[in-house]
Amino acid sequence: MKKIILIFSAFISINCFAQNSLEYLEEISSLQTDVSKKYLSYVSSVSHGKSARKVDKNRKELLQTVQGSKNKSVNMHAFKGDLSLKNGFKNYLDILYNVLNEDYGKIVNMEEVAEQSYDAMEALILAQELAGKKSEEAFNKYQEAYKSFAKTNNINLIEKKSELSEKLIKSSQVNTYYHKLYLLFFKPYKQEAYMIDAQNKKNISGIEQNKNTLEKNAKEAISVLDTIKTFNNDRSLVIAAKELMLFFMEESSKSKTVTDFYLKSENFEKVNKAFKSKSEKSRTQTDVDNYNTSVNDLNNTLQSFNNLNNDMNKKRGAAIDKWNKATSKFLDYHMPKY
Repeated sequence: MKKIILIFSAFISINCFAQNSLEYLEEISSLQTDVSKKYLSYVSSVSHGKSARKVDKNRKELLQTVQGSKNKSVNMHAFKGDLSLKNGFKNYLDILYNVLNEDYGKIVNMEEVAEQSYDAMEALILAQELAGKKSEEAFNKYQEAYKSFAKTNNINLIEKKSELSEKLIKSSQVNTYYHKLYLLFFKPYKQEAYMIDAQNKKNISGIEQNKNTLEKNAKEAISVLDTIKTFNNDRSLVIAAKELMLFFMEESSKSKTVTDFYLKSENFEKVNKAFKSKSEKSRTQTDVDNYNTSVNDLNNTLQSFNNLNNDMNKKRGAAIDKWNKATSKFLDYHMPKY
């Protein structure tokens, strides 16, 4: 639910017909407001660093509120034979209930595998956005019925944004902005994990392949980050994301040190095996020289390898920590609380 505008009504007539129709309108508006308050509470909980699973209790409470409003709307009478507003509101609640029960229920399960790949994370965020879009479209149809009822019954609607509607709109804007930045962060972040996994497995071809992809992803992210506008003059997420991308580019550019070490290690193992397969008496000076050269090469690259690992681990930790803190601060400051 991205855009919700609560509508406040005012009399333009004092006859009994207008008064009754206004009361009917306000009765449904009151039910819708209760749902919106609970919905904002749920969205706020999810967005302040909590997963959908951790706040699933809130979702279930929201479902109960929606069901309660549905029950009340079912028991409402038609206004002078006109069921349009009652049915419009009930249809909205039916769709909202299904979105919360089915779509968000699936989202809870999708979260468990979202961290495994960029595609899974992108699918999760897309599912969240589509769920919001369904809710928004359903509300817009209800709002049309609301306005049509008011017009038919000579009720003058004065549209203005309430504090609640402002918060709902703001929460959608914050999520849209954050999701875009998060996907830009997550793609190279996950690619780095693949590269490190290849390093741990001493898979030289895998290191090279993932290193090139990491560099490509980081460059693409930077090009997008340089065009993203600030969010209410806040550029903290962009700055933190860009610093992380620059680290990824530096890391990928220095991966040769890692592959050199593994190549020298492989060479040493071969030389060492051949050297030890010969008895001391049968070893030539060339055998000894080759062995000593291999040991020196390995020791030299080992020092560079260790220095690089220490440097990258330190820089990675600092960059990730800055991104995490920037994310928490951004959501805490901009995401409305209810």
